[in-house]
Amino acid sequence: MSDGTYDHIVIGLGALGSATVRQLAVRGASVLGLERFELGHGRGESEDHSRLIRVTYHTEAYARLAQEAYRSWEELEVMTGQQVVNRCGCLDLYPEHAELSLETFVDNARAAGERVQTLSAREVMERWPQFSLDSSTRAAYHAKGGFVMAGIANRLNRRVAVDHGAELREHARVDGIDVRPDGVRVRVGTETFSARSLVVAAGPWTNEVLAMVGASFPLTVTQEQVTYLVPARPMDFHWSRFPVWMWMARPSLYGFPIFGESAVKAAIDAGGREVTADSRSFDPDPDLSATVRTMMADLLPGSNAAVRREKTCLYTLPPDRDFILDLVPGHDRISVAVGGGHAFKFASVIGEIMADFATAGETAHDVAAYTATRPILTEVDPPKNFLL
Repeated sequence: MSDGTYDHIVIGLGALGSATVRQLAVRGASVLGLERFELGHGRGESEDHSRLIRVTYHTEAYARLAQEAYRSWEELEVMTGQQVVNRCGCLDLYPEHAELSLETFVDNARAAGERVQTLSAREVMERWPQFSLDSSTRAAYHAKGGFVMAGIANRLNRRVAVDHGAELREHARVDGIDVRPDGVRVRVGTETFSARSLVVAAGPWTNEVLAMVGASFPLTVTQEQVTYLVPARPMDFHWSRFPVWMWMARPSLYGFPIFGESAVKAAIDAGGREVTADSRSFDPDPDLSATVRTMMADLLPGSNAAVRREKTCLYTLPPDRDFILDLVPGHDRISVAVGGGHAFKFASVIGEIMADFATAGETAHDVAAYTATRPILTEVDPPKNFLL
């Protein structure tokens, strides 16, 4: 708006911020979205061809929230006439030494009303002979799983927001935030913008932004990476005949069929070194690269004839790796979204949740496990557990 006054301001236009500006704009609010770099940049957590989506989780609350995410992604597909979610199926693999329980994940999905098959190693390899599994490995398969087309989804969220009147600014680093009785004032260079509420969806820059209002959380930022591998027989790994998959033990490897480019994608989940958003490098860790190649050679022998490329990204991790979706303590007009390095699949519904907080100060979604005041977030040196 020309006078610099809006209903809501959103800081950060990655997956969570883009979904939030879409939700606010569609609801008829005037919205300003601020991105410190260019739109669609690769310095954070949100950009690539694909992000995994599934309904099997360690809690029933996550499984039910995943169902809501599917619904919200479908709404974006209807609004734009473009596909966002590819349901190629998801296979969770549990070796004998897995620290996570197949039964827990399957039971939670079924409690939410989802259909999940349990398979033996032999049954997996009969259906997908690309795998080479020890006989003790068990699996859970759900046909609804697959991947979100990440870069496409982000662009569509932002496009819908702009079509509904939102103003999005790139290269707009926030220099200061003033809290006032009627809202907030946000300074960007020589400009000042006012709004009734503020949503912080700044990923690894979250604490830098929150420091401007005297708040912070015990967050760990890690540098992660994905490896694109060229299979000997690419059609064996095309999304039409091969699922996304997860190895449910440490190191927790996960992978995608071919989509976006002629290579499969694989990565170690939360295996990277601790960094800051500004100290990170864009160079892949050779040790992580070697681990991925070794594990892929064992699990999917035909998948890694050559490395196409490697790409780094960041995770922003609360100590329990649960989301933070809440008002900032002490501030009833400022809310915050932290995704814990696994939020992309939920971004659509998180946008709804953050729009609820911005407009009403509360949400009807079940976010009891994701409050900003839960005990572990108030500890000085909380224990960390990043395995999901």
